[in-house]
Amino acid sequence: MFINSDQTYSVRYFARRTRIVLWVITSLIITLLLTACGGTAPTPTPIPAPTQTPAPTATPAPSAIPVPTTPEAVVQAYYDALTAEQLDTALAFVADDAIFFNPIGLFSGAAEIREHLQNEVIGSLTFDLSNLQADGGKVTYAYEVIQNGSTVDVGTDGLTVVQNGKIVFDGTVSSGALLCNGDTPPGFCAGE
Repeated sequence: MFINSDQTYSVRYFARRTRIVLWVITSLIITLLLTACGGTAPTPTPIPAPTQTPAPTATPAPSAIPVPTTPEAVVQAYYDALTAEQLDTALAFVADDAIFFNPIGLFSGAAEIREHLQNEVIGSLTFDLSNLQADGGKVTYAYEVIQNGSTVDVGTDGLTVVQNGKIVFDGTVSSGALLCNGDTPPGFCAGE
């Protein structure tokens, strides 16, 4: 039997086509067998969607501290802030040149007062004021100082002097008199 060149081409083409078809059928059978046996066919890895960074939103400003309108309110707000351990809030009521005179010592100026409050008062003492009475900017009151649940000081001669909405003196009536009767009385004594 004799085969010409056209027939040779046809045989090669047929053989190649048969191999491709067999490969596709074999792949399908393997996939079906894997699926039937509990195997899983490979799944494509999903491409994550591009994320968009949300536009920044304006954070509402913290609510402003209500401005006390009377000297008594300034004194009460100051001591409330100390008791709540809010040093910066308490210091917002203190004048830069204030003088504090208490049993621990004499403290002048905002920096010394901050250090004293931070080291000796905040987290250690709480204050309970009552019977606040103002005569101009001079506020007198009864007080109780509490440390670890125990009263450490109590008195009826608390004195805080407020000028222009700021505390310029904090102590007692007797410590204020001592300063005002000294050789160089502080500025808050002028109205005495």
